Amino acid sequence: MKTSQDKKSISRAGKTSRRTASTTGSKQDNGASVERIQRLLNKKGYGPLDVDGIYGNATRTAVERFQMAMGLVVDGIVGPNTMAALEAKNSRPQRPVSKNPRNGRGDPTLQHLMDAKNQAQQDELYDILRAAYDRAKVTYAQTIQDYVATWHVPSNYATFDDANGHVTLIGARGFDPETFAPCNSTKEQWDDTMFVLVKEAGVKRVYWFKLNTEPNRGNESHCSWVVEGHHRYKLGLHKGRRALEPVTGTRQTIGGSGARSWNSNLNIHDGGTGPTSAGWSEGCQTLWGERAATGGSGYPECIALCEKDWSLIGTASNEIERCPPRDGTRAVIYCLLLGYDIVNTRAVL
Repeated sequence: MKTSQDKKSISRAGKTSRRTASTTGSKQDNGASVERIQRLLNKKGYGPLDVDGIYGNATRTAVERFQMAMGLVVDGIVGPNTMAALEAKNSRPQRPVSKNPRNGRGDPTLQHLMDAKNQAQQDELYDILRAAYDRAKVTYAQTIQDYVATWHVPSNYATFDDANGHVTLIGARGFDPETFAPCNSTKEQWDDTMFVLVKEAGVKRVYWFKLNTEPNRGNESHCSWVVEGHHRYKLGLHKGRRALEPVTGTRQTIGGSGARSWNSNLNIHDGGTGPTSAGWSEGCQTLWGERAATGGSGYPECIALCEKDWSLIGTASNEIERCPPRDGTRAVIYCLLLGYDIVNTRAVL
């Protein structure tokens, strides 16, 4: 599957210069150096990337995946250490991900757990995802720091809530919901996964849904990309439909440029039942499925799981589940991470 590259460019004095990688992440370099990075990433199995000299979101995500696999600082910046690892002949290539788990190229351990029929396997999957959630607080610490500094929320706001009935959301960017293995995350495919973790009567439960975390409508260079990290959401509306919306704002980049800003409109909402999510979002997180006040699979089921958690802000306006006597006060944490974060967590536990 070909990965779509962000076509962002910066025009000055009638000329166009391309944003590229640098040790600071803010300077501009010639397109040839980025083309070399893209070729090296493709060679080591972190593509396919368009070799176009543009350091867009797809290239940055591939760099982050490579840094994670190599044990480097995960910042999406190709500094001296990352470049040395890319150029090293003995750095291990990423094993290609198959769409058919039967050929042995998927992650059989995780596949087995997600097909779990007994509670012991369900417990193990829950524990792996919780550990990935906690590790993400270190890997994507900048997002937590931004929330604390801007919105003055407690520094421990992202502490995993293990209370009975309290849901936690984990979005895995580049994690195929059919093969349950890391994959390339593209604009329009259902190639990301939403996990809902909750204890029901003290029993650990994990639910998962098809998700798309990238914008797939409008001019890419002006679209919002939710950054990895821990975000605060509440139950609300998106264009009159039940959805999850930011409590304050969601941390984003525009066009995958790397510069961070806030957006209060990056909701988690329905994305239709088509084979792709094309045309449903300019930056929101979209779930497979459509609005159904009486419930249903996909998006309505995910919303219903959140509505059952009466601790959440917005449950007083429940559509699928019964309304509580008073509205909740808790924000649900949506932790967006990479599919490789989950697999790497499983490898170290």
